[in-house]
Amino acid sequence: MNADLLRQRRNLLATSMVLIAINLAGATIKRDVSVLGTPIEFSNPERVIWGVWILWAYFFVRYWQYLNEEPDLGLHKGMGRWILDRIPEDEFGTYSHHVGWECGVFWTLYYEDHESGHDGWYSSKQGPQSAWKKAMWTIRAFTSVATKTPRFTDYVMPFFVAAILLLLIIFSFLTSRFSAAV
Repeated sequence: MNADLLRQRRNLLATSMVLIAINLAGATIKRDVSVLGTPIEFSNPERVIWGVWILWAYFFVRYWQYLNEEPDLGLHKGMGRWILDRIPEDEFGTYSHHVGWECGVFWTLYYEDHESGHDGWYSSKQGPQSAWKKAMWTIRAFTSVATKTPRFTDYVMPFFVAAILLLLIIFSFLTSRFSAAV
């Protein structure tokens, strides 16, 4: 992970955690605050939270941009390795297998025939063919990579923390609406 992406991840996680803490604790900003011994008075203290939300949105976009600049996150490589470990190998070494990913979640098993003289990768009939079984293999492969490698926590977890924040805000909004209506 390059230093720029690391910095953007840190900023997104920090602002997300601050906003989660503010939301869960029900914190409010007082009109009179002392910063390093200097008194500051806010005429609209709620706008400070708006500023933190603007920073959060900025850091979210920046993290997304820098993440898209990464050449290989290794998630699909690890998931493909998990899938290939479940495909029986041919005992003569005639074929090489490769897992191709589409839209991040759909996969196809490909093979290359070393003995036929035909170059290229062809769709294989080995492994599960039903969409349901392939979906289950995808979930199991993702779970394996997420729990056994740092790839998930390094690259994907900041988005989950940001999503938790948004879910908390939506939940707070809906509960305040319903309690006001009752």
